[in-house]
Amino acid sequence: MMIRIIVILVLAVINAPALHASNWYASPSATTGNGSITNPWSLTLALTNATVVHPGDTVWLRGGTYNAHSVIWPNNLLCDLTGTSNNPIVVRQYPGERAILDGGIHTANGNWVTFWGFEITCSTSIARTNTSANRPAGFSLDKTGYKVINMIIYDTGHPGIGGEASEIYGCIIWGTGTYDTGATGYSVTNPWTRGSAMYLQNTTTNGYNISDNISSRNFISGIKSYAEGGCANGMVIDGNIIFKNGEESIFCEVLYNSITNYTAINNFVYRGGNNAYGYYSVDTLAQHHGLIYTNNYIVTGPVVGAGSPAIWLKRWVDMKVLGNTIVTISLSNDWSAGTGISPDLGSKFVDYYPSTNAVLSITINRNAYYGGVQQSGGWWDSSGTNYGMFYHTYQPFIYKYEGDVSPVNGTNGLLSFVAWTNSWGFDVNSTYTTNLPTTNVVKVRPNKYEVGRGHIVVFNWQTNSTISVDISSLGLTNGQRFEVRDAQNYFGTPCITTNYNVAQPTINLPLTLTNITAVTGGVENNYNINPNIHTSPLFNAFVVLPKSTSLGTALLPPTGLAVVR
Repeated sequence: MMIRIIVILVLAVINAPALHASNWYASPSATTGNGSITNPWSLTLALTNATVVHPGDTVWLRGGTYNAHSVIWPNNLLCDLTGTSNNPIVVRQYPGERAILDGGIHTANGNWVTFWGFEITCSTSIARTNTSANRPAGFSLDKTGYKVINMIIYDTGHPGIGGEASEIYGCIIWGTGTYDTGATGYSVTNPWTRGSAMYLQNTTTNGYNISDNISSRNFISGIKSYAEGGCANGMVIDGNIIFKNGEESIFCEVLYNSITNYTAINNFVYRGGNNAYGYYSVDTLAQHHGLIYTNNYIVTGPVVGAGSPAIWLKRWVDMKVLGNTIVTISLSNDWSAGTGISPDLGSKFVDYYPSTNAVLSITINRNAYYGGVQQSGGWWDSSGTNYGMFYHTYQPFIYKYEGDVSPVNGTNGLLSFVAWTNSWGFDVNSTYTTNLPTTNVVKVRPNKYEVGRGHIVVFNWQTNSTISVDISSLGLTNGQRFEVRDAQNYFGTPCITTNYNVAQPTINLPLTLTNITAVTGGVENNYNINPNIHTSPLFNAFVVLPKSTSLGTALLPPTGLAVVR
C-alpha cells in the first residue's frame, strides 16, 4: 500500500504544472543580456537557450521588428526550446506591444513549444524566387507538440506554417508564396508557383487540430495536408474561414499510404478551387478510412480548370458526408469571364472515385446544393459581336470506378441529381436547385484562448450594404473596449471601435468594403485571382479584438510567478 502511495505521489509531481515557472524577455535591440525585463535577450538567444528556459516558462517578445535575415540558417531562427506535454514553453508577444519577426522559425531540436500572438512576415525587398534561400516559410515545425496560436502570418515564403504540430488555432494567414526557379523542370521564365498557408503532415498517433484560422489570398492553397511517403492521419479541420486562394481550398492527399481519420467540419469556403480528399492514382490498392465531412459551407466556382468539383472524394472505404451546403457558381463580380477564358467553367458539386476492391461504407446525405449552372466565357456571333454571358444547366455529380468505368446514366460518369440519388442511394434527403441561396448566412466563432476575441463570416446573398450581428457569445464584459477589423484589411483602420453594451450586443458591420492590406513582394505571376482586390459584398470576414489585444497583442503577463532564475 505504501509503495502504491509513493508511486501515485511521484506521478502527480511529474505531471503537475510547473510551480516555479519563470518569465523571460527578448527584445529586437538586445544582444546578450540575462533575459530579464530590464536586460533582455536577443530572440536568437531566447529560442536556443534550452538549458535556461525550462518547461512551463514564458518568453515574452517586446515590441519591434526582429530581423532573421542574417542568421546562419537561411532567414530562419532556430528554436531548440524543449517543454513537456503538460508544461509547454510559451513564446508570446508582450501585451500592448507589437512584435514582428522578419524571417521565419525552424524548430530544429526542441519539442512542446507554443507560439502565441506575434507576427511573422518577410521584407518586401526580399525576392519571392527560390525557396527559403530568399523568402522563408513562417514556421517549419519538425518535431513534436507544437502549437501556433492567434498568430498573424503574411507575405512569407511557402508555406506559412509547415510540418507537424498538435494545434494551429486562431491564426490569420495571407500572401504566402514563392516562385521556385531552381526545381527540376523549372526556370526563371517558367517558375514553379508554390504557396500554401498551411502544409501539414502527421506521422504520429497524436491528433492534429487546425481550427478557427482565416486563410486567404495565398498563392496555392488554404489548408493543405499532403504526403508522398509520409502520412496525414488524425487531422481535425474545424471552423476555418478559407477564401480567395489560388487553387485548392482545403484538401488532404497521400500518395503511397492510406489516410486514417480525417475530419473537416464547420468550415467556410469562398471563391476557391476544389476540396479534395484521398488519392486515386499511383497506388491503385491504396484505401482511405474514416472521412467525416459535415456542416461545411462551400461557395466555389470556376477557378482551377474546367469543371472542377466542389468536393473530390477519392478511394475512401468509409466516410460520412452530411449536412453540407455547396454552391458551385457565384454570379458576383468576383469571377472574371470573357475572351480567352475556357468555355467550360462550371464546377461540379461532388466527384466520387471509389476503389474497385473496397468494401464500401458510404453515407452522403442531408446536403443542400445550389447553383448547378455552367458558365461560358462569352456568346459571340460570326461578326464578332459579344452578346454577353451564356449559362446552361448541366449534370453536376459524378461517380466513377477506377478504370473509368462509367455508370449507365450520363456520359463519362456525369449524373443528374435524380440519377445520383436513384443509382447509388446518395443524398436521398438532400436538396438541389439551380438557383442561388436567398438567405444570408452569418456565423460568429468565439476564440477559445482569448476571451472577447473571435471571427465573423458573412455570406451576403441578399446584397445588403450592412448587417447586424449579435456578438454576445464572444465573452466581452459590459463597457469593455473592442474593435472589429476586416480580415482582408487587417492593418487598416478598424471597421468599428466602441464599448460593448451587454444590453445591446449587436453590432452593425459594413459589407461594401474595398480597402485591402496588399500582398507584397512581387505577385505578378501568381494565380488568376487578383490578391489585392477585395471580395465583393457577397462575402466578408471580420476579426473582433478586445482593445487590450488589438493587433494580436496578448493578455497581461501572469503575476505572482517566481523571479527570473
